[in-house]
Amino acid sequence: MGSNVDSTNNFPLKKMILSRQQSEQWIPPSGNILKVNVDAACDLNKGCTELGVVIRDASGRLKGVVLHNASGRLSPMAGEALAILFGTRFYIKEGFKNIIMKSDALNVIEAIKQSSYNLNEIGAVTAEVHCLKHAFDMISWSKISRTCNKAAHNLAKKALHITGKGGKWA
Repeated sequence: MGSNVDSTNNFPLKKMILSRQQSEQWIPPSGNILKVNVDAACDLNKGCTELGVVIRDASGRLKGVVLHNASGRLSPMAGEALAILFGTRFYIKEGFKNIIMKSDALNVIEAIKQSSYNLNEIGAVTAEVHCLKHAFDMISWSKISRTCNKAAHNLAKKALHITGKGGKWA
């Protein structure tokens, strides 16, 4: 599995990521909290899954994007769960302490919020995310509409067709 982080200064998808849908409004977090949108795109024919993460600060400024390849034939639900886990691990590594994470996968968000272990296909992943929450001063997970998660979705979907992803965190 490889992951790549890219500064948005030279990223070809910058315009796509910065666009917002007019029907729903993005609400910025307060203070030093980062708002993060995550999504996964699965290509079952090629047997690959790409994870996309879009990070914005309280002013709405795009702080960076993260791409991660989770090779293998994953279900969409497993891909969504891995996107949240990958994002959570990434924030710990980068030292972020205050995160609001948004996903359009309600079933995954609900599984993470449960305190009991689930034996379904994403149980181990959601249990690990739940355990990692103690590394943060504040972290929350909530469901948003596909429309509001379009930047992360488009990033993950486009990453299915990009080779040589690379760069560094902004």
